[in-house]
Amino acid sequence: LWSGGHFGWLCQRLSSKSRAQLSSIRAATGVEPAKAAVTRAWEKHADLTASQGMILRLLWKLYDMFPGELSTQAVNKEYLVKNWSEYLTFFAHYAWPLRETREIE
Repeated sequence: LWSGGHFGWLCQRLSSKSRAQLSSIRAATGVEPAKAAVTRAWEKHADLTASQGMILRLLWKLYDMFPGELSTQAVNKEYLVKNWSEYLTFFAHYAWPLRETREIE
């Protein structure tokens, strides 16, 4: 992962959205998402959440293994701040999709 240069790719996956998230945004703002966003969106929100959780675990382990290099890349290339802020912004501003379903519990 580290030597292959996948750190940026992993960070970008944090800003992925599911179709359920796009629906929540549309309900809150009244703005239709772009067709490209709908095409790229994950079909199941639970799958997206699981993959983002795994990505966060990988980033944590990468930091444990390469703290200096990871920190330098994160700051110089703005990998974490940009994608992390987009990830957190959704959960701070919009209702969580599927929060009442057993699948999420």
